[in-house]
Amino acid sequence: MGSFTIKHHFADSKELSYKATPLKNALQEIRDLGTDFTTFMKKEMENENGELVEAINQEIIDQHRNHNLILDYCEDSITSMTNTYTDYVNDMRKQDVTLYYKFVSYVESS
Repeated sequence: MGSFTIKHHFADSKELSYKATPLKNALQEIRDLGTDFTTFMKKEMENENGELVEAINQEIIDQHRNHNLILDYCEDSITSMTNTYTDYVNDMRKQDVTLYYKFVSYVESS
């Protein structure tokens, strides 16, 4: 008895990175709102002076920088998870199939 194993593709592979777009758009909106807030606060404080004002301005800058680093990390994580999801889906689109066969010989009579 013999056998033959092949990998059967049920469907074509798909690129599913578009699934991350709504999440990335939400992150961009959050980033834009943070930038708007930082800009607003700087403009409000630009005519003020003193140690407290300088400390507030520095804290605003530091928080904005940290905020952007967190958003960058989130965006990278979303991209990574989307790639992993794409790989999982595409792996499920194929399966090993083994065909078993038996050699049967027969002789033609003349």
